[in-house]
Amino acid sequence: MDFDAIFQRVWPWAWPSLAVIAWTLLWVWVLRRTRKWLALREATADVPRKVDAAVDLALRVTFLGAILLGLFLWVLWADFPASVKAFVETRVSAWVMATLLLIAFVVAGVFVVRRVLLFLASRASGTRTIVDDAIIEALHRPLYLTVVLLGVNLWSRLVPIPIALNDYISRGSETFIIILVVLLLDGVVQGLMIARAERSKVLKTSGVVLRTAVRVAFYAIGGLMALSSLGLDVTPILASLGVTSIAIGLALQGTLEDFLAGLLLAADQPIAVGDFIEIEGGQSGVVLSIGWRTTRILTREDMHVIVPNSKLAQTTMLNRSRPREACKFTVRCGVHYASDLDQVARVSIEVAAQLQETDPRAVHGFRPNVVFDGFGDSSVDFAVWLCAKTWEDHFGLQDNFVRSLHRRFDQTGIVIPFPIRTLDVPLGTTVRIERAGGDGRAEPPAVGPPNPVATGGAAPGGALPAPPEPPGPRVRSDRKETR
Repeated sequence: MDFDAIFQRVWPWAWPSLAVIAWTLLWVWVLRRTRKWLALREATADVPRKVDAAVDLALRVTFLGAILLGLFLWVLWADFPASVKAFVETRVSAWVMATLLLIAFVVAGVFVVRRVLLFLASRASGTRTIVDDAIIEALHRPLYLTVVLLGVNLWSRLVPIPIALNDYISRGSETFIIILVVLLLDGVVQGLMIARAERSKVLKTSGVVLRTAVRVAFYAIGGLMALSSLGLDVTPILASLGVTSIAIGLALQGTLEDFLAGLLLAADQPIAVGDFIEIEGGQSGVVLSIGWRTTRILTREDMHVIVPNSKLAQTTMLNRSRPREACKFTVRCGVHYASDLDQVARVSIEVAAQLQETDPRAVHGFRPNVVFDGFGDSSVDFAVWLCAKTWEDHFGLQDNFVRSLHRRFDQTGIVIPFPIRTLDVPLGTTVRIERAGGDGRAEPPAVGPPNPVATGGAAPGGALPAPPEPPGPRVRSDRKETR
């Protein structure tokens, strides 16, 4: 076997292949070291995630450019026929060099934009306004896409493409610029709305609905402008959209009704996130969110109630958190008719005032009030006014007050009566009452003349006699009488 001949045949292919492999491994090592270096520098920096994604994409594109350059050199160095090498040098080299220049331009632009954005972010963090923060946050995607757009236009000028294709690239660039402007405006508006959500009740309550509506409006207008820049007549599109919107409106009537109701709730602001509301049907709870279609309510049983916005806009609601968070409420009670009402009022106010100052759920400084508002069947009824920080807090404050008032009434001897019923017995009616004896057997009834007081009659002479003493218990005999 002639090893020299084999070597002469293999070596022209072997050394270019080994060089390309070494070139690839070198770039793998360089990119790994670059990643570690960037990770070390950004360990203490608050870098947005989209910036990290852009750098990672730039590194991947760099690796692809290195692979492309290695393949191009391999074709030139390997023992290909002269016709293949001539074709590569005359026809392909311009495309390869322009593509490599495009990759270098995009990678350098990404790193330059990244440094500029980090510098602007550090400057904006020291200001009080949030407008500059929103603008810088919105600049990320448009600036990176602008670098790509400029690179593509530069590439189109360097490669030998047809004039018609170059015109299409120019029109596409104009359309792309419109899309970039729309993305920038949408990002700025979305960032401002999100940043002001904590300060604005409207944005905090219906921010999702408003952001969705603004985004749809931006994208719709931007889409029509982009189509117009491509040379398309948008008039038939608008006409078809009108007919299509009618069909969609009929098909999605309920959904559109919920969406429009969400916009009305955002504009009118009858409720806000965190309010405790009660709606028709007995549902009540804290408003968690107001979306573009439904509103979510958290009940006291920790269950979610999902209400369509259209139903919420048409129903009668009781907002326990408006016009202010603190809420007044009453606790009703009743005392015996023989009670000293002044003492009852004094004791009730003392208990309520003490709770208003010591209970963390109560509004400190509120002066409770007692109002006697009626005569009940068995008691004199009254109401005590208290004030809690929120409607949810009033449940615990009410429980604490009822327990405390019951203890004070028991200590001061104030009686909360049981229900009492008075029976009117007609004259001449014999009343039969049986009592259980000690052995569990019934005792004989006490039979006597009718009581004129109990029956509504009068004693001789017109005076009402004193009620007779109740008869003492009698022991029933078990003996049987024989005749």
